[in-house]
Amino acid sequence: MKEYKVKMLDALPADWANISRAILDETPWIANYVPVTYAQIVFVRGDGFYCRMTCEESNPKAVHKNWMDPVCTDSCMEFFAAYDNTNPAYLNIEANSIGTTLAQLGTDRYDRVPADEFLGGPVTVQAEVGADSWSLLMHVTLEDLKKLYKMDTSVFVPGYSFRANLYKCGDETAVEHYNMWNPVGTPNPDYHQSSFFGKMTLEA
Repeated sequence: MKEYKVKMLDALPADWANISRAILDETPWIANYVPVTYAQIVFVRGDGFYCRMTCEESNPKAVHKNWMDPVCTDSCMEFFAAYDNTNPAYLNIEANSIGTTLAQLGTDRYDRVPADEFLGGPVTVQAEVGADSWSLLMHVTLEDLKKLYKMDTSVFVPGYSFRANLYKCGDETAVEHYNMWNPVGTPNPDYHQSSFFGKMTLEA
């Protein structure tokens, strides 16, 4: 199991260059297209979690435009996390390069509820596309986590660990691909396998 250290900060970093990278280089199913993809995750005290994902890919496919569209068929990056260790539910946030987002909470692939039913509105993701790469900034606030899990967010202190995984996919792109941070040990592509999540630990 891989482990990523989530830096605890007082504000969102102005420069992400000093934030460590979780590299999405595991390809258990198909390995014929592996664009350089990485995530950087921080916890901002009094605010919540930020996940910045970057993919070195030109002209990413982005067909879907509406909340809860199946963006996994586009060029897509995803962050799945089970923040509350007393609750098996995990939040999946998936988005394409124009910021179209799908986000759900549940315990497995078949037990999922759109996140807006808990939050009162869609999860927003900032997207940016450059000449040779594109990036997403996903934000999960402490208030979001209280609504999603009814959890005491004071647990987020140095040393606290939670389970998560990070994915890059394109189910219906020119080259179908499934790349990830922590490997998933199923015979066929399936990201909704929380037993294969890696470990993320808060550090001051």
